[in-house]
Formats: sequence, C-alpha cells, structure tokens
Amino acid sequence: MKAIVLSAKSPIHRPSLQRGFEARNHLTAGVFLKAQTRVAELEGTVARLVATVKEQAAQIQKVSAQLEVSKPAPRTVLNK
Repeated sequence: MKAIVLSAKSPIHRPSLQRGFEARNHLTAGVFLKAQTRVAELEGTVARLVATVKEQAAQIQKVSAQLEVSKPAPRTVLNK
C-alpha cells in the first residue's frame, strides 16, 4: 500500500485553486457584510417604527380621555 503524501505539486495546493478559495471566501465575506449592514438598517427602521407607534398610542389615549370628559352627562326622562 502506498502512502499519500501532499507535496507542493499536489492538486489541492495549486495556486489557481488557492486563489479560487480566497476569491470565494472574499465573496462570502462581502455577502455577509452586506447582509449585516442590511440587518442594521432594518433594526434602525424597526426602532423608529416602535417609537412612532408609542407616540400614536399616547395620542389616541389623550383623545379618548378628552372625549370622555366632553361627553354630556346622561339625563333621566320621567314618563308620566
């Protein structure tokens, strides 16, 4: 049985393959960075939307309270 020895001429260590791996890794890193940037943008958007919803909820409560105060008192009618 022959032992397998990796040498400088091994196809696994060819410079063209090594450049290919480096290019793939670079591309993968680029895609990851773009995705990471997009996630950060979306997190900012969500934070702004949450703040807007909270402001709107406070405004709705304020208007509801004003409507309650401005309702006329109920009247009783006597039927004779």
